[in-house]
Amino acid sequence: LRSAECSTLIARHEVPYRAHVPRDWPVEYDTNPPSGGVHYATWVEYGVHRTPVDRREYVHNLEHGAVALLYRCTSADGCPSVAAALEDVLRRAKPDVVCQGRPDATPSRLLVSPDPLLETPIAAAAWGVTLTSRCLDEEALLAFVDEHLGHGPEENCQDGAGGTPMPAPLSP
Repeated sequence: LRSAECSTLIARHEVPYRAHVPRDWPVEYDTNPPSGGVHYATWVEYGVHRTPVDRREYVHNLEHGAVALLYRCTSADGCPSVAAALEDVLRRAKPDVVCQGRPDATPSRLLVSPDPLLETPIAAAAWGVTLTSRCLDEEALLAFVDEHLGHGPEENCQDGAGGTPMPAPLSP
């Protein structure tokens, strides 16, 4: 997935509404990956997830100022090299200055998750902005995190609880 000619697309999106919806409520997002909108009342733990996190949960993380680093894995082995590279981005990211030092706060509002619904192999999302790429550009991802971490409409530094696996994609 790495390439000397790796290009990324960063797009800003209007997020006209945000609200909590009941569990298993069907939600369609205007962007892929989602960058805001309705979501569950719960949010997922920050850090690395090996199984896909339900988008309706990680959108709540974005509302709290998080950045989600995402990848589409089509390999039965779980794409360990891609996951490891995104974990490296998570480790190399600048400290989350808003949450740093707060009692009961997460050390960083970053999460890594596979997302089988992505149209590109690599993506990142923050509230109102997405990055999509056909290759893995760690420096572009670090710059995205640096610029967009902590820019959600709610400043919440508490970690989420668990997480719900993403439902299987609907067949056409």
